[in-house]
Amino acid sequence: MKINNYLNYLHEKDNKAVKIHPKRKEIDSIAGIANPLDDIVFGGAGATGAYKAVKKAGGSTAKALGAGGVGVAGGLVMGAAFVAGYRLIRSWFDKCTSTCGTYKVNTPKRQLCMLKCKKLAIEKHIALCEKHNKTKQIPALQSKLVVINKKITLYIKYLKQGKE
Repeated sequence: MKINNYLNYLHEKDNKAVKIHPKRKEIDSIAGIANPLDDIVFGGAGATGAYKAVKKAGGSTAKALGAGGVGVAGGLVMGAAFVAGYRLIRSWFDKCTSTCGTYKVNTPKRQLCMLKCKKLAIEKHIALCEKHNKTKQIPALQSKLVVINKKITLYIKYLKQGKE
């Protein structure tokens, strides 16, 4: 399902059920940390650079291949550093990310924490809109709040069932 269709589905009227995907989000989170495409790109760049440097210096093919292996390892480390850096920067601007764990895998407990944090933010936004008479924004925020409340209920049920 395309992401836009999924988001539209979540914001439909009450006659449609809201669904959660705790395991898929957890797997996506793990895949984001250990993204094989990033590993291939950074590892390949590291290996190519190291191989060319050794060959240019007049080293043997065996030395160049060894240097390429070291380059792959360096590339993998760089990929991990970029992911960690992304999460760190995101936590600077998103209070929910820092509160619920900057480097944690997106388990159902973390997803519930994120939803509760977003719920508080939306409630504060609604209060500010009411205070400043920006009533046009309130219905959209309230519909988001309805979806978040349903998701919170579903995550609590999910965690109580012991499927964590």
